[in-house]
Amino acid sequence: MTGAPRRVNRELIFELRKEGLTLKEIGEIVGIKSTYAWKILKNEGEEQGIPNPTEFKQENARKVVEEILENGGRPKEAINKLGLYVSPNTVRKMAKTMRVNLADYVYYKSENFNWIVDTPGTHKADEGKLSLYATCKHCGNQQSMRCYAISEIGGPNCKSCGKRAAHF
Repeated sequence: MTGAPRRVNRELIFELRKEGLTLKEIGEIVGIKSTYAWKILKNEGEEQGIPNPTEFKQENARKVVEEILENGGRPKEAINKLGLYVSPNTVRKMAKTMRVNLADYVYYKSENFNWIVDTPGTHKADEGKLSLYATCKHCGNQQSMRCYAISEIGGPNCKSCGKRAAHF
């Protein structure tokens, strides 16, 4: 059965979006599907000063990628840190568009008592295990170590200075 199109309070949708509510939340309040809220905002939102939902998500994804490039980490961690509404998958797609390999930044800026990872990327060490380059905080020596070692309290001894800080 079809009938006249349902009347929807578009002003309420625009107002709720300006307040920062998600499409799902708007749909629940107004009594429509989130996809219909998205369609209304996409077609009529710019006239009300509301950015296109797709462009809004892409801009949030770009901010997350820039956060990862600056401070390292994973998409979900960066999204939570910034408090943005965007999915990790959208962030990965944006990173691909920006020609950024997010896997290179998982350990970037990680540190423990003795080591800091100050260069992005990983490599396969002699035994074929995934490794990274970390810099000794005592002498500045850069050495290869297994990726898991940076999450240990002190990590391995430095091959140059031999130091390993006490972790009290």
